[in-house]
Amino acid sequence: MGNVSSLRIKNAALILFAQRGYEGASLADIIEDVGIKKSSIYNHYKSKDDLFLSVYESCVHEEIQVTKDFFKKHLTNETLLPTLKAYIEFHSHRIKNIPSAHFLFRFIIFPPHHLHEVLLEKSESYYEKLNIQFIEFLNSTETFKAYTEEQATHFVHLYLVILQGIRLDHLTGGGYLSQTRLDIAWTFFLKQVEDQFTTK
Repeated sequence: MGNVSSLRIKNAALILFAQRGYEGASLADIIEDVGIKKSSIYNHYKSKDDLFLSVYESCVHEEIQVTKDFFKKHLTNETLLPTLKAYIEFHSHRIKNIPSAHFLFRFIIFPPHHLHEVLLEKSESYYEKLNIQFIEFLNSTETFKAYTEEQATHFVHLYLVILQGIRLDHLTGGGYLSQTRLDIAWTFFLKQVEDQFTTK
């Protein structure tokens, strides 16, 4: 029963934090949404910060697993570039429609001020794990393995600029022009790959 209550509290907190931000979602709001007594929440979480960080950790874990599953399912040598674009589109869909993804990237970019240092450390750890995972996926294709070390580094950085730019567009601009901007950026990316990364 305790685990069920804890999960219900986290799920309610996730939705409210994602929708209203840290300051806009009070413990009272979460308690009311779950339908428990005020004192009951402290059986599971010491404070609002404790609950928030627990939600954050769960979202990090979920996003790492979702990314792993996506590339494991889709990435092959023949579809390297189409798959990388499809991941940006998939990622954009998650930010727009999946509360856990929206929560995570909202608070990576706009952390509560008093939790800035804590979340900075956690986000750096997340990106480090994601980067290792991403490079492993890319290295499973003959196309990427044929790049020199410098080419591979430039390829990854260029790709991540597009990925992070589209992510930011969703979080700050509503994502209304994200697909158009992605299509334009991707055209330039493909041209750069053709010009700079084709092995001689």
